[in-house]
Amino acid sequence: FRVDDPILFDAESQVFLANLYYDFDLGSRITPYIGFGVGFARNKTGVGNVEDLCGCDIGDIESATKTHVAAAAMAGLSMKLRGGTTTVGSFKDGPVEIDTGRALYLDVGYRFLYLGEAETGPVTDNSGVPSSDDPTVEDIHAHEIRAGLRYHLN
Repeated sequence: FRVDDPILFDAESQVFLANLYYDFDLGSRITPYIGFGVGFARNKTGVGNVEDLCGCDIGDIESATKTHVAAAAMAGLSMKLRGGTTTVGSFKDGPVEIDTGRALYLDVGYRFLYLGEAETGPVTDNSGVPSSDDPTVEDIHAHEIRAGLRYHLN
């Protein structure tokens, strides 16, 4: 196969991470945070084919699965939408409120995700001869902008 032959196959990743976050409690409604995660990714490539420059099928690719170290780095902001205090009574000067910690937050952040690499199975041309160069996808990563809701139970 030539270097300029198009190689077409599907890739799928499953990632499992253990994450740690640190909230910078500034005493306001907005709380910045950072975090990181470490785990593993299971990268699977599907069957595919190799085409020459005119689009003719000249070879087949078998599927393969590879497990690799995965990692993530996160940063973002949490903004308190409601909750966090409970009124338990009142005195002459006004109500008495206790901070329960239970609150609903809007969470917006960025995550960089590293998933390792993926390899295909053997590649054979239409005559059945296997290639010595199986395609590899190196340094699979993603940049994610995420938004969600966070509810504190404590």
